[in-house]
Amino acid sequence: MSSEPTGDTQRPAVPADQADGPETPAADGEPAVPEAVAPAAPPGGCAEATETADPAADAAAAETGATTMVLDPEPDPGDAEDTEPDRGPVSKLAILALLTSLLALVPIAVACAVAALIGIHRTGRRGHGMAMAALFICAALVIAAVAVSTVGVITHGFKKPVTVKYHESAVFKLQEGDCVNMASGQLVTVLPCTTPHEAEVFATFSLPAAAWPGTTAVRRQASAGCESRLTGYINPQLAISLTQSYVFPNKVAWTAGTRTVICEVRAASGQLTGSVRGAAS
Repeated sequence: MSSEPTGDTQRPAVPADQADGPETPAADGEPAVPEAVAPAAPPGGCAEATETADPAADAAAAETGATTMVLDPEPDPGDAEDTEPDRGPVSKLAILALLTSLLALVPIAVACAVAALIGIHRTGRRGHGMAMAALFICAALVIAAVAVSTVGVITHGFKKPVTVKYHESAVFKLQEGDCVNMASGQLVTVLPCTTPHEAEVFATFSLPAAAWPGTTAVRRQASAGCESRLTGYINPQLAISLTQSYVFPNKVAWTAGTRTVICEVRAASGQLTGSVRGAAS
C-alpha cells in the first residue's frame, strides 16, 4: 500500500543575496544561476561609464559581478590656447599713426589711424589699440590748442587796442629862406637871419609817392635833390665857407605820408650871422 505525500511541497531556499536578482532559466536538470547585477553609481560620480575592452578584466568582472569604469580625463587648459586663430602681424599704419600723434602731426596721425582701423577690420590684423590711442592723442592735442587759443583771445580782448599817432616834426614845415636853430633835427626855432643861427633853409621838395624804398634809397634821393638846388640859391662868394646838409623822412614818417626833404646850408665853423642867399635869388 502506497502512501502519497500530503501538504505543500517545500522549495529550496534562495540565498538572500540572490533573492532580488533575476534568475537565468536553467536547462533541464541544472540548477538556476543568478545573473550578475552591476553596482549602482557612487554618489557624486560620473553618470556615464565605459567598459574596458580587456578580456581578462571582463572575465574577472563576470566572476565577481563588478563592472570596471574608466573616467574621461580632464581637458588640458593649453589645448584651448592652441586652438585660437592667428591674427597676423601688427598693422604698420597703426604704428605710424601712434608715432605721428606723439610728434603732434595731427592731420597725418588721424589719416593713418583711420586707414589702419579700416585695414584691421578687413584683414583681422592687430594694432586696433594703437590706432585708437593715436586718435585719442590727436583729440587731446586739438582740445588743448583750442583751449589755449580761446584763453589768448579772451585775455587780449580785455586790452584796449594801441593806436600809434604820428605827429609831423616841425622841421618838415620849414620854408625856403628860414634861418633856424635845430636840436637833434626835431626841435626847430625860426630866427631872423640877422641873428646868429645854425642853418638856413635853401630849398624844400617832395619825393615821389611810393612804398618805403629803404633808408639808403631815400638818403640818395634827398642828397641829389638838394645838391641840384644849392647853386641857384647861395651867394657864390660864400660858397667856400659853407657846408650842405638835409633832413629826410624815416620809415615812420614815410608810412604816415611825409615825403618832404629839407635842404640846409651851414657855416663850416661857428654860426651864420646873415643870410647866404645870393642877389639873383
